[in-house]
Amino acid sequence: MTISPVKDIAGKVLGASVTARDITERKRAEELASHLASIVEASDDAIFVRSLNRAIVSWNSGADRLYGYKAEILPRRKDLGDASTRQKASSGVCLTL
Repeated sequence: MTISPVKDIAGKVLGASVTARDITERKRAEELASHLASIVEASDDAIFVRSLNRAIVSWNSGADRLYGYKAEILPRRKDLGDASTRQKASSGVCLTL
């Protein structure tokens, strides 16, 4: 909610303007996104997200265990590494942005 003064030309306050916004849908969407993120993170399966140019932009702790390294190194990697790691990646769940 926003409350702003309404003034005349001389600057005298004549009243107030009140603006209210219904954020119910935004709150629902935020809660759903948080819920889905917690499901992905809690999963034992490897779940990763790739950009359209196939760069991996994020993954969950299941992928940490499967690939043997943490998601924090992703910005420094251009691919999934050796052939055996790429083979493992084909069995994971991949979302493309």
